[in-house]
Amino acid sequence: ARVIYGFYLRPSSNLISRKMKLTPFISTQLFQNIGGEPISQYDREGNKTGRFAPEGLHRGRVRTGIYFKPAKYMKVTVFGMFQKEFNTIWSEKNNRNINVKSPKSGKTYRRFNDYFVAGLSAKFYVPHHKKSKKSSNK
Repeated sequence: ARVIYGFYLRPSSNLISRKMKLTPFISTQLFQNIGGEPISQYDREGNKTGRFAPEGLHRGRVRTGIYFKPAKYMKVTVFGMFQKEFNTIWSEKNNRNINVKSPKSGKTYRRFNDYFVAGLSAKFYVPHHKKSKKSSNK
């Protein structure tokens, strides 16, 4: 299981362009692992300390970009997203690491998965008609 903590920041839609509603944004996410498949853990001397699930905060993402509305029922987003995986001081003290290298075989289990993604997305909205309230004259 995983818990995601997030923060999203964007200014008013009319900040840059009122007509196209050009708006920049930035968001961050921290991912906390809960449970999972145990990994053999080792101390600094290379002695096995046991098999433990890599619980705790191990991944962070930052996403930034700009979105705009070129048409009434369309929204386009251009963005970049960077992901960084890590071990915290807590995970190292409590044998809950990811990216663990076996001192005997040299094999690394659950390597860090760091990457950057550039993206473009478009959303189309289906218009719906609201029922109008007719005023009655009595």
